[in-house]
Amino acid sequence: MNSLDLEAIIDRYHEASNATEQPRAYLGCSQAGIRCERRIWLMFRWAVQDRPSGRTLRMFRRGRLEEETVIEDLQAIGCEIAHAQREVVLTPHIIGHIDGVIVGGLPGFEREKFVLEIKTLSANAFRELKKKGLQSARPDHWAQVQLYMLGSEIPQCLYYAVCKDDDHIYTEIVKLDAERAKQLLERLERLVTEKRLPPPISNDPTWWECKGCPAYSFCHEKAPVTARNCRTCEHSSVGAIAPWGCLKKGIVLLEEEQRVGCESHEFLWEVR
Repeated sequence: MNSLDLEAIIDRYHEASNATEQPRAYLGCSQAGIRCERRIWLMFRWAVQDRPSGRTLRMFRRGRLEEETVIEDLQAIGCEIAHAQREVVLTPHIIGHIDGVIVGGLPGFEREKFVLEIKTLSANAFRELKKKGLQSARPDHWAQVQLYMLGSEIPQCLYYAVCKDDDHIYTEIVKLDAERAKQLLERLERLVTEKRLPPPISNDPTWWECKGCPAYSFCHEKAPVTARNCRTCEHSSVGAIAPWGCLKKGIVLLEEEQRVGCESHEFLWEVR
């Protein structure tokens, strides 16, 4: 039998295509569910960057393609869906992108509006979700949709999960917990303006949340940060609402300028 290792070739293609991808300039709502504040802070400061494997990038693509299929199915049963991939701006530095808004026609809730969140899950994760419900089984997804609802001012969400192994579907109507959503937002706002490195979630290199983290080498192998940009510079400053600025030059920094940095760059002492 002749066999080709096309998987490795295809994965290398996706990794190469993603190699020039710039880190985004804001904190996404999906990061609200990350428990490690150091990870969030380092990524927002462009000190470390996530470089997913080719397989992971293909999984992301499958999730995006599934969104189109789910929306087609919902429309087929009478749902009116608007604002696909709508941007939800909670602050200039905290932004989310919702999969859609159901503006009417959801069976049993025909006159009500919902944020629509679509996920694809492995069989094990799907079984756990069905057994425990969203908040217990996937607190990260629950936190994400809480910020979506807060930012869009729509107090309920249809969470729609598809099992990648057998195409079974799980749906749950999630209500806005306004107090908890505000707490999640306040935490991200605090990390945006924080100038000093937060502590790690664990000092154990085998801790499950550390495995695969883009900051693993920094936290557990003492690798130095080498990313030279305005966000890793001691002279930079940012407010929850105000844009980035340079304290040394007394200027506002546009995103393009932040990525380049300048000759006056000095690493934040915590990330040296």
